[in-house]
Amino acid sequence: MKRFIVSLFLLISVNAFALPQGFSGAAKPNSAPQGFNLNIMPNSIKGVKDNAKDGDHVLLQGVFTGEDDGEGSYTFEDKDKNKIQVSIHTENLTLIANSPYFIWGNVKKSLFNCSIELIYISDPQY
Repeated sequence: MKRFIVSLFLLISVNAFALPQGFSGAAKPNSAPQGFNLNIMPNSIKGVKDNAKDGDHVLLQGVFTGEDDGEGSYTFEDKDKNKIQVSIHTENLTLIANSPYFIWGNVKKSLFNCSIELIYISDPQY
């Protein structure tokens, strides 16, 4: 019993002098929060199809090569000639074929299909 009490006091005294977690190093001056790096590169369509999960947000760069069904589904192609379907639910949008765009979208992935639901599109990059 004495060993138990001594062990308990020893454990409490060691924890009392321990530094709080996360405060052992010096603060970094003028550091920005993670995620605000301006050197963000677009994803590749192959990478999205192979690695993205349903609901992920992606940034893609490429061109629209055509409308698939007349109902807002378009084919988008990147510089590696990989293609993906993009759903656009905006009626006031005029796309210029073969002009480069940046698109920000939400991945819609099922067992046999992968597509993007458009959230934001850049102006065409002439």
